[in-house]
Amino acid sequence: SRAVQGQSNYTYTIFNFPQASFVGTVATGINDAGDVVGYYYDSNVYTHGFLWAKGSMNTVDYPQSQMHTSLSGINNCGAIVGQIFNNNGSTTLQSFVLAAKKFTVVNYPGSVATQAFGINDYGTVSGTYQVGINDYGFIWSQGTFTPITGSLQHTAWVLGLNDLGDRVGYYFEGL
Repeated sequence: SRAVQGQSNYTYTIFNFPQASFVGTVATGINDAGDVVGYYYDSNVYTHGFLWAKGSMNTVDYPQSQMHTSLSGINNCGAIVGQIFNNNGSTTLQSFVLAAKKFTVVNYPGSVATQAFGINDYGTVSGTYQVGINDYGFIWSQGTFTPITGSLQHTAWVLGLNDLGDRVGYYFEGL
């Protein structure tokens, strides 16, 4: 059996953001229109988000300039999810949704880190949050968090979801 089904011939596009350093450019999400999001490292090894749409590549950074930005997902409506962190020796990882040119911070209550990875066309976000040394999955919809832990005791990540609410991710047992 095969885990992935798809077309037999593929076209590859190499992304090299013009201001990227030797560390490079990383594409992390694509929507049905072919818009791609991701991040690149500058010469100071700071991360910046990027959006490649309609043949044009643009930086998409969180408004606070001292924050590192990485983008991880984009839906068919153009809403983007990503992460921000301040690398000042005390890294705090937060997430956001960028929709209609407005940033909305997404932080799981009581967590030390929140990472948003996917967003469906309804604006529902999937990701992970950290409490202590354990990571747990979450779904965020209309400002409400739903933890995804089930019987899991330690690590669970929800990396993506579709418009039907199906989720993908991974977990570790017994760590």
